[in-house]
Amino acid sequence: MAEYKKKSVSRRKRQVKNSVTESIPMQKTPTRKRNTTVKAEKPVKPVPQKARPVRNSNMKVVRGNKPKIQKKRLTVFGVISAIVIFLVVFTLCLPTGLFEFIGNRFALIGGSGGYPISLSSGGSLISTIQGKSHYIAVTAGSIDGYNNNGKLMFSHPHGYEYPVVKQSEERFLLYSLGEKEFSVYNLNKRLHSGTADNKILAAAVADNGTYAIATQSDSYSSQVTVFDKNNKQIYKWMCADYLVNNVALSPDGKRLAVSVFNTVAGKYLSKLYILGYKSATPINLFEYEDELIMSLSNSASNSFYAVFENSVTFYKWKDLSNTSFVSDKKVFFARSNKSYAIFVNGNEANKNDNEIVVLNGKGVQKFKFTFTQEIIDIALRGKYIYILSDRKIYIYNVKGELLNTAACDFGVKRIVPVSSFSIATFTDNNIKKVSA
Repeated sequence: MAEYKKKSVSRRKRQVKNSVTESIPMQKTPTRKRNTTVKAEKPVKPVPQKARPVRNSNMKVVRGNKPKIQKKRLTVFGVISAIVIFLVVFTLCLPTGLFEFIGNRFALIGGSGGYPISLSSGGSLISTIQGKSHYIAVTAGSIDGYNNNGKLMFSHPHGYEYPVVKQSEERFLLYSLGEKEFSVYNLNKRLHSGTADNKILAAAVADNGTYAIATQSDSYSSQVTVFDKNNKQIYKWMCADYLVNNVALSPDGKRLAVSVFNTVAGKYLSKLYILGYKSATPINLFEYEDELIMSLSNSASNSFYAVFENSVTFYKWKDLSNTSFVSDKKVFFARSNKSYAIFVNGNEANKNDNEIVVLNGKGVQKFKFTFTQEIIDIALRGKYIYILSDRKIYIYNVKGELLNTAACDFGVKRIVPVSSFSIATFTDNNIKKVSA
């Protein structure tokens, strides 16, 4: 058979002539001139102005509770802040702290325990201590505390042969003279019981709880040790050639007064040291020839007084300025409160010859009057003076004016006023209440 081959054909696009386009002459496009670029300013956005509301007398603005809530919160916060500030200031003003103060106040609450009160704890009555709203009876067997209504607050057996009580604003100190034991109490409980290294000669307790114990010494004649309210020793003072017989503490517990004595050529030589706790060197020293300081006690106006045989001297704790009252008679009694101090000057040969001197807290004599009967005991409450004589109690004001009298039982040894015209009387066996 014959072979057939495909014939290759080249296909070309035929150019078609266009009489219209070909007759138009082509021109070169002119180059565009470059312009310098200028930064365009940022457009300022117009601040929209708030449209003023159209006043309408019929429209009312309704406020929510938020202002009231904020006001209440501020009021509550102010009240709480005031209470906190009051409690802080109040606590700082309390000598031994808020909790002890509250505890003592609760201990004082209570009705009458029922007069007469039997002192059946054993032994005879030794002494009484008068407080603001209570009193303490010290017997040979125990120490008992009562509020002014006669309610028994506490009873502590002691077993001391010569018990002595010293009292401050919230606490009292019990020690045994010539022995080594002592205890610190408030109106609720015993706070501390201690034993000194040597025999106790004297003691004192301050309003803030600081207390001082004077004892004999192994290396010196005597010494005084001071403890804070938490029974931590904060100071010790040694006396080489004299014997301590009295101590006193300022109400804030920051200063210590110590009286010492010795005999020179058959005469007493007494010294009164005023001490701080930074040095053994005294802040001040007073010397008295042929005089014996019988006692030291705190008085009003942040002062204390020393009782001598025939005189009384007041000292300011702050600057130690002093004033003296001298008598030609012997000082038998000394009592004081926040406003007054009274002293009984008498004659040992004639018990009915008595002179009562009334001084203010600074030791300035205000009044003086005589009492022509034997004085067994005397007490001071506010502006009233109570004198126990033979089976009778006399009530005077500080001016020496007799206000009233009341009869009492035979054998009364001590008196404590529990109100202006009511007196608790003490025998060895009981406590009775007498009203005038």
